[in-house]
Amino acid sequence: MSMLSGSSARVAFVIALGALVVGAASLQGMVRALKATLIKIPIEAKYKLPSIPEELPSWKRIGADEQMSEEMVTELGTENYISRAYMEKNPPEGQSPILLSLHMTYYTGMVDTVPHIPDRCLVAAGWSIAGSTGVRPLNLDQEIGEWRLERDVAGRVFSARLGPDSKVPNTRINLPRDADKLSIRVNPYTEPKSNKSLFAGYFFIANGGHCDNAEDVRLLAFQLQDTYAYYLKVQISTSSVETEEEYVAACRKLLSELLPEIMLCAPDWVELQRGLSTATGSQAGEKGKTNHAPDSNGAGVKPSSK
Repeated sequence: MSMLSGSSARVAFVIALGALVVGAASLQGMVRALKATLIKIPIEAKYKLPSIPEELPSWKRIGADEQMSEEMVTELGTENYISRAYMEKNPPEGQSPILLSLHMTYYTGMVDTVPHIPDRCLVAAGWSIAGSTGVRPLNLDQEIGEWRLERDVAGRVFSARLGPDSKVPNTRINLPRDADKLSIRVNPYTEPKSNKSLFAGYFFIANGGHCDNAEDVRLLAFQLQDTYAYYLKVQISTSSVETEEEYVAACRKLLSELLPEIMLCAPDWVELQRGLSTATGSQAGEKGKTNHAPDSNGAGVKPSSK
């Protein structure tokens, strides 16, 4: 009886092992058929987020950028971040200038990263959500930056011209796909102990596209067919306005001038997809890099290795 049990166990083991082998082969075949990349390669732009201009046509930096402690950076999960305050330069007559707090973080190559967003982090810090969540279109001003629809690429990709104070002045740079449909997720908050209030909102730029919630950013940044993966969170908060409409208008005014500069700090996904980039990278884990630079007539964007 014991010999029969041992034989049955061996048969069961062989069957299970065979199933695993067949399953693994099937998975490999499926991955090949889908041209899927399960391990994403990190990719970096030449310019880091702190390099965005301190002064824009309508805004200027107030104070120094916030520098996080080593422990806070570890918690944040990236060293490529910026926390900066911008003040409106020429407010309407009789009105105080609006002060906006900009916080951006860049992540790459990681599938399991959990985005740090205000409706989690502010609440954890003692703030309370004081109203319903709104997803508001930004309707950025396309005349600023001289937007141009690049009709030779898929996905309605616009390019915009960087300003004279940019790291690469007068360069045209590709914006996220459907940048004219960019939206921001907004909540009002109150701090019960101090009775302070503020509005905070955010969106993500990821693998050449954009989305306005933390659930969708994984789907956007970690698609099976993509070799690289990155996402960039853009978060803006302020206590200088009283209504959500005023908040969105202030974000629109800032981002109409700043979005092209933000995209200078992200890989040019259009060029990567076209295969024109010389971004470095290997399955051994070397980080890729892209560099935006003007073409021969100063009107284009051409990534190159750094």
